[in-house]
Amino acid sequence: MMKKTKNTKNTTKKASVKRSGNGRFSSFSLPQRILIIVAACGLFLYFIYQPVCIWYAAARDGQIYQEEKTRYEQNNAELQERGDTLKSDEGIKEEARERGYVDKGEYPVTVEGLPSDKDEADSSDSSPIPKEIEQAVLDEPDPFYVQILDFIFLYHKG
Repeated sequence: MMKKTKNTKNTTKKASVKRSGNGRFSSFSLPQRILIIVAACGLFLYFIYQPVCIWYAAARDGQIYQEEKTRYEQNNAELQERGDTLKSDEGIKEEARERGYVDKGEYPVTVEGLPSDKDEADSSDSSPIPKEIEQAVLDEPDPFYVQILDFIFLYHKG
């Protein structure tokens, strides 16, 4: 006769863990949860908007100042070139003729009634170059995306 053996293996039952919803948002319905998340995002954007506006204004001002600096450097290069021209004998003679001086054997001739560039330059401020450069930079149109960002961040050029 055969001995019957009992199954001695330990059978373990898996305990099913059911979440009872003890979390923070468990007492809120789905629309309420969405409303809380949207409100939290809105508060975050509200508090971050002003610093981002300040940063954007500083970045735009930096771009404008860089453009003005580039134009100043171009203007300085032109003035340096003019100064170098005036140091030569031909440059001195050319400037003297523009001012009404004549060389030996020449006779001065004056033409009246024509507009003069020097009259317009003399009537403006003593240093018109910075205002001209600043105005030229400010008058340049910006790309559409910069105009959109200027509107969003309430930035006014100038």
